[in-house]
Amino acid sequence: MRGNMIRMGYLTLLLVAVLILSIAEAGSAEKYFRDLKVGNISASFNSWADGLSLSYDGATIIRESSLWVHNPMWNYHYYGFPHLKDDIKFTDIDGGKEILITHRSDSFFGVQRIVLKDNSASVELKYKLLKDIKDADMEYCFGKICAAPILGCPFNAVTDNGEAVQGVVPIQAKETNFSKTCLTPDPLTHIVIDSRVGKMTIDVTGDPAGITMMDYRLNQYEQVDKAPVFWAGILGKHLEYGKEYTQTVTIKIDPAAKPSVAAQAKPANATAEEKSELRSPYAGPVYVIPEPQDMKLTHDSFTLDKHTKIVVAKTATTEDYLGAKSFVEEIKLLYGFEPKIIHEGQVKKGDAVIFVGEASANKTLAAAALKEGINAPGKDEGYALKVTSKHVLVLGHDRKGSYYGMQTLKQLVKPTSKGAIIAGCVISDWPSLKYRGAHLFTGNEALPFHEKLIDRILSRYKMNNLLLEVDYIKWKTEPGLAVKFSEDQEDIKKELKYAHDHFMEVNPLLQSLGHSEWLFTNGMNKDLAENPARPYACCTTKPRYYDYIYKFYDETVKLFDNPKFIHIGHDEVNEPGGYPKDDECKKRSAEQIFVDDTLKIHDHLAKSGTRVMMWGDMLLARGDSPDATNAGSPEKAKWMRDQLPKDVLITDWHYAAADPDQFKSLGIFVGEGHDAIAATWYTPENIETFSKQAKNVGAMGLLQTTWAGYNSNETNIKENFIQFSAMILAAEFAWNSGKATIESLPYKADEEFRRQWDPKPINLTARRGWTLDLSHVYNVSLADNDGKTGWLGLGPQNDLSAVPNGEVRLGGDLFKLAADNNKPSALRLTSTFDVDRAYPEKIEIKVGQKAAALLFLQTCMWTDSTGRRIGAYRINYADGTSVEVPLTYGVNVASWIDRRSVQEANRVWNGRSKDNQRVGFEKMQWDNPNPEKVIASIEMTSAGTEAGPVLLAISGVE
Repeated sequence: MRGNMIRMGYLTLLLVAVLILSIAEAGSAEKYFRDLKVGNISASFNSWADGLSLSYDGATIIRESSLWVHNPMWNYHYYGFPHLKDDIKFTDIDGGKEILITHRSDSFFGVQRIVLKDNSASVELKYKLLKDIKDADMEYCFGKICAAPILGCPFNAVTDNGEAVQGVVPIQAKETNFSKTCLTPDPLTHIVIDSRVGKMTIDVTGDPAGITMMDYRLNQYEQVDKAPVFWAGILGKHLEYGKEYTQTVTIKIDPAAKPSVAAQAKPANATAEEKSELRSPYAGPVYVIPEPQDMKLTHDSFTLDKHTKIVVAKTATTEDYLGAKSFVEEIKLLYGFEPKIIHEGQVKKGDAVIFVGEASANKTLAAAALKEGINAPGKDEGYALKVTSKHVLVLGHDRKGSYYGMQTLKQLVKPTSKGAIIAGCVISDWPSLKYRGAHLFTGNEALPFHEKLIDRILSRYKMNNLLLEVDYIKWKTEPGLAVKFSEDQEDIKKELKYAHDHFMEVNPLLQSLGHSEWLFTNGMNKDLAENPARPYACCTTKPRYYDYIYKFYDETVKLFDNPKFIHIGHDEVNEPGGYPKDDECKKRSAEQIFVDDTLKIHDHLAKSGTRVMMWGDMLLARGDSPDATNAGSPEKAKWMRDQLPKDVLITDWHYAAADPDQFKSLGIFVGEGHDAIAATWYTPENIETFSKQAKNVGAMGLLQTTWAGYNSNETNIKENFIQFSAMILAAEFAWNSGKATIESLPYKADEEFRRQWDPKPINLTARRGWTLDLSHVYNVSLADNDGKTGWLGLGPQNDLSAVPNGEVRLGGDLFKLAADNNKPSALRLTSTFDVDRAYPEKIEIKVGQKAAALLFLQTCMWTDSTGRRIGAYRINYADGTSVEVPLTYGVNVASWIDRRSVQEANRVWNGRSKDNQRVGFEKMQWDNPNPEKVIASIEMTSAGTEAGPVLLAISGVE
């Protein structure tokens, strides 16, 4: 399934690994040019990253492009931009420049001819196969067209069958299914968009005659940390040997009129108003993740302090203490005190107590539960919970249920000005799916990372399984396979113990047959490869193969102390040009090899009492699910499934964002007598809909996969954050009843992950401060109107008119917002998309106050790529010194319609536009290194990028 990761040119994070595995003819990584300008057009090309990108008058029009010639499984690439090895050639032509980029491998040849002129760029691609390859498909993205210049703009198009189409580029992304997001019903040959940079015309000629242009903003393969785009190009074209293809795409801009002089803003006075409780403890809304099966809030909260006792059974074992200890550790971290854990015989009259355990063991709890009228649900891992002002009852059906009840109790603790409380409620809860797991790799720094992940995220949100891929550990069977990040087996044993203490079962995954690159590490065992020139799949006919591979499985069984399951991989078993390739293996069909190998390993592992888990894609044909259907035909898929023992557990991986009933495969596996698990990735809609289908067909559970690199360590989170924050959604939808949807959740998974990953102690003391009245600074209304002269000119259905007015407490802090959003209610600075009127590049706001920290309510007009500087604040002190605070997109600021969270600011207001689009803004706190100095003024500047920073309010904390 790693091959599936780079479909649509996505996942540059794994590009290096993919290239090593997929093609031997990679060229130089130095093939690029940057900012080649002709008039208003500027072009760049980087073969290893973004391909071709175009900007017009400073605004990015095409973010990137890609070309992949691949097999249908996407696990082999005959060519791609990263394999460029010829020098790029440049020629001056009349009125512009010509660029020739030659693409060649041993099986593919193509030439891109790019012509740049003052207001246009033309890209001609000629290409052909050099070998008679039967499974070569091509995906060519002419360009990912940036969404910001075209959102809400009218267009006229013509399709390749001559149909004329008119419409408006959608402002809100509502669909994840790409077939429903295309601007035209068929590929287009001509389109004119009245964009923010001018009239944008795209013309297509050649073979194929048109390109597909689709909304890519919610696509499962899109990178959420980049500026959102519309994908334009050729999807899945099968290439025929002996045929040459040519397609030309031309993009032309007729520039829009712009204000000739930027507006100059004069320094403005802002009145500060002192507040005795500028900052107060913020409780926030009460919700539980995952959503309980039944939960009712009451007003009867419980006061939690250092005198609180947590009461376990008199006969409590080590496992019975785990939930209570977990709760105590959390309270100590956040509030600085430790409730004492006692057993029921030590309870004194008048004690404020939290009872936890099972009724059969904790008699005092059983009596209190009977009096309060609650019963533990009669389901494995279930619990009942009741919070009153007198006591808290956590009643588990079993030990796991009691533990999960305490994880819920953590989330019910809220700060107030008088101290910590536990929100009053009554809960009855149990999981919908039995297996709720996450898939991780190993690494020499994996142990502390995985322990933190288990403690802060996985067990907290009631995940109960871990699938640990052990391919690259330090093998005793073959020490020569070790790489620099190989994990020591003693660390794995420690992880098993730590997971057990958090009620998580750990099973190993060891790849064999396909995806066996680990077996050929350091040049070893090439004699066992199906294709020694490119070691990937194993040749099972080699005399020493099974004795050798069994040693690794036996070592795994011993290391994991006879695990319930061993996952044997077996996904994407293929080779370029067809499988098998070895002459001896060719005496049997690919299907027979697959079945024979699975049965051999199954029977071997059965001797130790271990069941086989395996991926399901090779057992499915097209039509069985929306993706990951790699069998040769429905008949071959059915034949293979019929040969497998029914005790084989199928992990059915699909990453498409599709309707639940499109995942037919789960029902197929369950209906044929297998336990089956839905394996999801990071796309929220994929997790939601596939988990729903798992519940519909009675599947065993859900496995959240991560493909963030073979070396598992905490830096993976920074590089692949969305893969880890998605674990919270997986936990949510694996547990809950299915009533919740992504849109109805009261939280954002990425924000929740950031909060829990590095929690900070909570200060229960109110702090003084001041608010600023910025009414004299505002220059744009947050509300739009039918004349489209407000906010961004998108009309009253798409604005920030729902923002609250006046003095408002957000995230525990007071701010003074505008009195009326139909009047000037925000400060907007310049952007490259200013076409209605000029906005200032900079403004100075006079303050005259001291502050330990400044709080900025801010957003920006258009979504940009993470890490791009879009502006800055300059804090000017009365003594003449100053400090600059950069505004960096995706780090401390994001646009009002951006769904991502940012690392150094908190989303403190969420709302909906009249078109029901999620909107909001962030609060950024800047801690003043010179709190003793008077802040004379604050200058806000725009970097003049597309984003355009917007300020709503400023407050100061003393």
